[in-house]
Amino acid sequence: MAVTTKPLPLFGFSSNTKHDTWRNIKENGEFVINLVGGENFGPLVSTLERDFPYEVSEINEAGLTEVNANRLNLLELGKPSVGLNVEW
Repeated sequence: MAVTTKPLPLFGFSSNTKHDTWRNIKENGEFVINLVGGENFGPLVSTLERDFPYEVSEINEAGLTEVNANRLNLLELGKPSVGLNVEW
């Protein structure tokens, strides 16, 4: 049983259609949005927003780890993040 409050919070998401993120969403129909914060937030975002070749993992480049997502057949970031599992 899920407990929610009304009105439900609004969450927006956008992706550059030229980035691998959009390509992966279209191919898989599902994705995980990872929310990170803390003192390393700036350097993380700086690394994660760079354009890497498709075969290069920006997760590895940022020094982060991946774990199995809660609901989907995907990976999400390990600590320190919260993952939102999304089916599109």
